[in-house]
Amino acid sequence: MLKSPIYMDGMLFCPYCRMPLLTVEETHLKLKCAVCQKPLGKLPISTLKKMFDDFPKDLAKEWKLEMEARRKLSRDKPQPSKNLSK
Repeated sequence: MLKSPIYMDGMLFCPYCRMPLLTVEETHLKLKCAVCQKPLGKLPISTLKKMFDDFPKDLAKEWKLEMEARRKLSRDKPQPSKNLSK
């Protein structure tokens, strides 16, 4: 059974070599540690919730505002017309 990454102090660590986690995606959602090359298990929901709770709220608010502004810009941007006749 694959070991899941360890979450501690706002960072993910490899459960095998204990180094800060750098991953390599082998195939879709199959990850391995870039340092020790061992495959990693999925993050449990409890870890994802902890990471979400630890995420700075002011940064989340800033990202949300930026994404809304980008979405508005892309909506308001005129789309290039496609000229099908040659």
